[in-house]
Amino acid sequence: MVIPTSKNSELDKRLSALNAIKKPSTNDLPLILQTHHYLTSTLYKITGLDKRSFSSKFLHFHLPHLYFIYDSRALTGLRTFISRVPREFAPVISFKNVDEEYAKFYCKCFEVKRQIEGSYKTIITNRQFDNILIDVANNIAKKKLKYS
Repeated sequence: MVIPTSKNSELDKRLSALNAIKKPSTNDLPLILQTHHYLTSTLYKITGLDKRSFSSKFLHFHLPHLYFIYDSRALTGLRTFISRVPREFAPVISFKNVDEEYAKFYCKCFEVKRQIEGSYKTIITNRQFDNILIDVANNIAKKKLKYS
């Protein structure tokens, strides 16, 4: 099941198209998010499981400048920076063939990263941003342990 599904997949073609994007803009978000959804849907056909986190990690490995890693620690860290998706991203989340949960996460990451870069007049990689989120989540977990 895995090999036939992989052979018939459009993933390589999609990754090649995304590889042309050097610095993502809001105009690129639909293609980025639709590719994540495509991979997640393809994996669902094989496993019967939602593989949102795995898909984000796989895509981050192949295109680290385009994808944010989605997991529970990143979600925890992100909540300290932003609670709602900025209005400008509302249309992106409602595009066809987009995983709404990952799209909300992605748009929040995109915005917070953009704000950090603007405030500090520096460029950070998505991996560096992920490290910030993980560090924040780890500090939150330590505080919870300390007070429990």
